[in-house]
Amino acid sequence: MTQLDDDLFLVESLLGKRVRRIRRRKVVQYLVKWKGYPEEENTWADEADIHEDLIRDYESRSLST
Repeated sequence: MTQLDDDLFLVESLLGKRVRRIRRRKVVQYLVKWKGYPEEENTWADEADIHEDLIRDYESRSLST
């Protein structure tokens, strides 16, 4: 996770998607590959915390495969 400031990291790519139920609501999460960090540091992040352009690119790649 390349840190730009206290709370901001650079995303290299989105690798996966999952939907979880948390307190009766669905939460969409994406598996994030962080720029400058090994695969072991990949983490799931909530959709709300990821820029919409990254999500749009991931979804368009997923539809084309």
